[in-house]
Amino acid sequence: MKKISFILSLLILAGIIAYMMLPQVGAKITARLFPGLFPEDLLPEEVIVPKKIHLTAIGDSLTQGVGDSNNEGGYLRYLADDLEKLETVKDVKVDNLGIKGYRTTQLLEYLQEKDVKEKVEKADVVLITIGGNDLMQIVKNHIFELQMDLFAGELVHYKKRLDDILAQIRAYNKDTAIVLVGLYNPFSEWFGDIEEMQQVLDDWNSASETVVSEYENAYFVPISEIFSDPDKNLLYDDQFHPNDEGYKRIAGEVFLTLKQHLEPSRGEEYAKEEER
Repeated sequence: MKKISFILSLLILAGIIAYMMLPQVGAKITARLFPGLFPEDLLPEEVIVPKKIHLTAIGDSLTQGVGDSNNEGGYLRYLADDLEKLETVKDVKVDNLGIKGYRTTQLLEYLQEKDVKEKVEKADVVLITIGGNDLMQIVKNHIFELQMDLFAGELVHYKKRLDDILAQIRAYNKDTAIVLVGLYNPFSEWFGDIEEMQQVLDDWNSASETVVSEYENAYFVPISEIFSDPDKNLLYDDQFHPNDEGYKRIAGEVFLTLKQHLEPSRGEEYAKEEER
């Protein structure tokens, strides 16, 4: 009996020493050997090992960064800076593949290129801005006869192309997070007399969000509200693209989404550990 007590005391002592010297490993060992010895809320947080994050950004001029006074990639440079402040992130690599003027049809073709495919395959996160030029194409083609049904009709085709884009990305990389940045309304300066334009934007954003929701680990980031205040100057000189402050605010919205993705709660980590 004394021998058993002695061995038990040694095990408890070993568990406490492990707990003190190696919090992550020791806590798990101690918790499994002696359930209830330490209250759960006193167990240490998971030891966080910062990792490198690879962002691949594709799409139109918002990805390219048109309107960025420093020509440094628009919202992506602010996003990278914000991500590198997270304790889970060691370094951020950004592949900016944005091309001014791209529509969904062109982006689909672009995804077939070898270099683009390879960068998507290596990405931890694929970021997309697309759709604004699809809308502008309708405006340009029907400038003197704009009707709501023109936008509604094209929206059906846009949704199909957007779905094809997401499906292609997922085929290249089954694990990457996919982030689609929504559309905003810069059109008040151009088409202030068209009251329905905001409704068109809302419809297209809603459709985009619906398509994104059909994919796991895919996120839609709405940004329309950022540009809704006419008293805030968030547009570049062309009154179409964001200026530096506009890009900074877009980055902030994307960051909030990625932060949740990159920093799971302790409860989620505990559940994953239990599954293993």
